[in-house]
Amino acid sequence: MSFESEYEESREPAISIAGRAQVRRCTHRSTGAMRVVKTYDTTTMDRRRADMAAQEGALATALPAAPQLVRVFDVYVSASRVSIVMEHIDGGSLYQRLATRGAVAEAAARAITRHLLTGLAVLHASGVMHRDIKPENLLLRSSSSSNNIISNSDDGDVVVAIADFGFATRRIPSDEVVGSPQYAAPEVALIALQQQQQHHHHSGAGGARPLYSEKCDVWSAGVVVFVLLTGLLPFDGATPTDVFTTVVRNTPPLAATLRRGGVSAAALSFLQQLLTSHPSKRPSAAEALRHPWLTGRSAW
Repeated sequence: MSFESEYEESREPAISIAGRAQVRRCTHRSTGAMRVVKTYDTTTMDRRRADMAAQEGALATALPAAPQLVRVFDVYVSASRVSIVMEHIDGGSLYQRLATRGAVAEAAARAITRHLLTGLAVLHASGVMHRDIKPENLLLRSSSSSNNIISNSDDGDVVVAIADFGFATRRIPSDEVVGSPQYAAPEVALIALQQQQQHHHHSGAGGARPLYSEKCDVWSAGVVVFVLLTGLLPFDGATPTDVFTTVVRNTPPLAATLRRGGVSAAALSFLQQLLTSHPSKRPSAAEALRHPWLTGRSAW
């Protein structure tokens, strides 16, 4: 079966351009269902990148079904392209919502965070780490009250779904530097800085190479929560190197910024746990879901 025999691709402009891939709407011929297709033009890629595109599709189609994960239906690999067909989620991304409306009320941030960590717990239990958790890759399943996500009510109707498995991997631990610097965990940032130093000094790798695990996603989730509550990035800089350096130092005035914003003590405690520099002391996604900020219990 080919993509063309199963689906009709929309002639509209691409919904988005994700790296080397274009995302367009498509219609499932046999059911009429609206879906989206992420298409990689493999003629413009080297063999490694083309293989990665096919692996992305294979990994994503094998994931368990969960409301907090964007469902991937089919992957088609032809001589010139890899087509990954996934569900159409029409609520836009969390990034778009933040860009238009700024920081969200704490109750809404709590609801979003629950969904994000629930999705990560499913991924991690499946032996997969995402490695690119950021608001751009979190889609909002719209529902009757989807516009209330930024309201003060603890909006239970909106589900946040993790999208884009382009950097996801079952190879855990890893030493590959991928993802977005502002959301990178310190253990990833450290590898990035070491690789840059080795590149500049043309030296061989000295000593054991550091590695990171799926705990990197928990840190990224912490950065997302900080952005939700404040509208600000906790770690930033003019260049990727500057950002990675700031992340490794991990000394942003988090508490002061959050207290100025009137954030609760429970939220502050939750964030400090997720943004723990040492991955072994950082909670897993499943452990983080048990924090009182998310359960409503006052004692940790």
